[in-house]
Amino acid sequence: MLEATYKAVLKETPKVGQVKLREAQGDWLKYLASNCDSFYDAGEQVGGMLAREEARADCVMNMTRDRKENLKALLETRTM
Repeated sequence: MLEATYKAVLKETPKVGQVKLREAQGDWLKYLASNCDSFYDAGEQVGGMLAREEARADCVMNMTRDRKENLKALLETRTM
């Protein structure tokens, strides 16, 4: 789960770095919403309501998976 991974990284990050990590996560969440909204809009043009819901869901799923992997890699550097 992304949230659990984020919290684990946050816990292992020195106080000074936690501010930047929180800021980066907030920025990523904004980007996720904006980026996946564009997939939603494109899906509407291609195949209607179901296609746009699927396009947005796929975007969210893929971006969330990638973010989790990035955070896991960061966690590994923190716990070495």
